[in-house]
Amino acid sequence: MADGPRALLITGPGGSGKSTLARNVADRLGWACLSEDEHWVANGWGSGLRSPEHERIVQDQVARDLLEAIRSGRGVALEFILYQVPPNPLTAYQDVLAANGIASDTVVLKPPVDEILRRMAQRGRPSDADLEGRRPDAEWQIAILEAGGIAPAWVVDPTGLTAEETLARALARLGLTTERLCLEPITTDHAEAMFEVLGAPEIYAYLDESPPDSVDALRERYRVLERRTSPDGTEQWLNWAVRRAEDGHHLGYVQATVRADGWASVAYVLSPGTWGHGYATEAVTALAAWLETAWGVTTLDATVDRRNHRSIALLERLGFAPTGRTPGDDQHYQR
Repeated sequence: MADGPRALLITGPGGSGKSTLARNVADRLGWACLSEDEHWVANGWGSGLRSPEHERIVQDQVARDLLEAIRSGRGVALEFILYQVPPNPLTAYQDVLAANGIASDTVVLKPPVDEILRRMAQRGRPSDADLEGRRPDAEWQIAILEAGGIAPAWVVDPTGLTAEETLARALARLGLTTERLCLEPITTDHAEAMFEVLGAPEIYAYLDESPPDSVDALRERYRVLERRTSPDGTEQWLNWAVRRAEDGHHLGYVQATVRADGWASVAYVLSPGTWGHGYATEAVTALAAWLETAWGVTTLDATVDRRNHRSIALLERLGFAPTGRTPGDDQHYQR
């Protein structure tokens, strides 16, 4: 898919925080914010049973607005509930975007039923007055999420999280696109392809690590990285697999460790067969811009072996400057 605006599809049960998350994403990134529920209300179908014909009409209206916003040059955060299995309308919107060559990501908010009812009580809408009467609907929507078609990497449990923390979880699940590349948040599904990429011994000439022992070992590492946060919650651990858009071939990865004070360290590893074609520069340029826009990063840091002239040249092209050498062969660069 070409470089351009993308969509974030946000779903989950009523009361899970979808609307707040969609607004926060749109505010942070300067995107449009769309709500499927507004179309139900505008059509006079805001309550009661939703017929298949009503669903089709609303989905067509939402898809029209979604495509219109993206074609105008804006990203879109779209929020909606699920109302049938398979997880519809999620699959419908994913299909529309794919058919139009538009990149998208998905976040599924999945708190426990009791947490949903607690949030409903807190927001205090008239429709939430009978909380126990809302329980069956919440249970049904959770059942839809557990019936299949929901990738584990999409799921965020917002229990105990602030709105800002939930926003961070969502932003960490967004992919990036450039003219030639797709950067996908790393999941266990990338292990097999990335094992082959990371097996090249040339990669480790200036790295203090070795190739992964097996696909299973790499999969377990990626399982940890899927959490996107450090164990103590003070850092965001962001990792993207880099694929060539033209043929889907995996080229390597980029990563960032982000702190709340506006500092982030970046790293990048691409397979030797791709060196010299500008892919690393393209990927790190996109990463740096994303960190500054989405995460408010003001200081970018990188550590490189002083003998790695190729990597140093990349950093200097992107405006990094040396800040001094660390013990051993490493040197810090910053911008």
